[in-house]
Amino acid sequence: MNKLILSSFLIIIAGCSAKLQYIPGATGIQALSNSDDAIAKCVVIGTSSIESQHPNNFRKAIANTVYMEGGTHYKIISTDESLRGKITGVAFDIYKCSNI
Repeated sequence: MNKLILSSFLIIIAGCSAKLQYIPGATGIQALSNSDDAIAKCVVIGTSSIESQHPNNFRKAIANTVYMEGGTHYKIISTDESLRGKITGVAFDIYKCSNI
């Protein structure tokens, strides 16, 4: 019985502390700057959204999504927040940029 309780406790702790990892290649994905020069060299290739992530995982989740869609940059267009002001969802445009 004690082993079962200990195993359950360890699974719960491991699940709560699991962090989202970058997929290989997604670490180079960046937010698009607001300068007109940077936007002129970029083409919007899609729009996506992410919901139900821990606030610390949004950057990695966005980068992974943009990379899988073939983009190089992203621009957040809207966010959803909880009552405590924590981000609970995000919508963003995906850009393919050259010479940045």
